[in-house]
Amino acid sequence: METKSIYQSPEQCACDTSEMSNIELRNHYAQDEVCVQVVAWLYLFGGSFVGVLTLVLLKVAIDIQHLLLIFMSSFTLIVAITFVLLGWGMRHYDPWSHTPARFAAIIMMFFVPLGTLIGILCFFLLKERAHKEIFTNKYHAILLSDPLHKKSYKLWQPIVIGALTAIVMALAVVFQRHVIIELLTDGYTF
Repeated sequence: METKSIYQSPEQCACDTSEMSNIELRNHYAQDEVCVQVVAWLYLFGGSFVGVLTLVLLKVAIDIQHLLLIFMSSFTLIVAITFVLLGWGMRHYDPWSHTPARFAAIIMMFFVPLGTLIGILCFFLLKERAHKEIFTNKYHAILLSDPLHKKSYKLWQPIVIGALTAIVMALAVVFQRHVIIELLTDGYTF
């Protein structure tokens, strides 16, 4: 007999979850788990991306001894580390991560244009699809008892992809700096 995947669309209805078995509870919140994992992935990717870019900018700021740029880079690095920690907490459904992750989504909306889109998406997913019940210690224990849970979501992948994207972007700016300078000053003729 073929086992049913917990990630198939269950009927989301108002029901008493206190009387559900562990498997029924996982089936009931399967879509919420996926939504939380999407937010965790975006936070881990975004935090590592911004963190690596900020480290590059911080190195430049220290080299030119620009105090305001050093301060701004240090603050941005703290924000990037916060997003990585929130992504880590969301990935593990830690109870402490739910409320700060919603606040971080609101903060992300101020980084126009890409941050705004990602922030709206994350806020919507956390508000509509991340019930507090999946951030309880009981649910956390249920997840830890599932051997497939650890195999499903690799924590290092979004961090490495974010860091590599930032490195490629920084290298593109370094190698194309003369074109960028011409575009910003005189205008570039093709």
